Amino acid sequence: MGLPLVKALVDLHRGNFDLRSTLGQGTCVTLELPPPPDAQSQTASPDAASD
Repeated sequence: MGLPLVKALVDLHRGNFDLRSTLGQGTCVTLELPPPPDAQSQTASPDAASD
């Protein structure tokens, strides 16, 4: 039940979810989520604010 829930939440946020598993080597899980809509205004460098 855990992975389907994770996939549903990632899809809800328009992100990407990748799961790769190799027998005897392990599993790699990658989650990519977009920044929040207001993050554009927060991504300016601190130096820019002091100009």
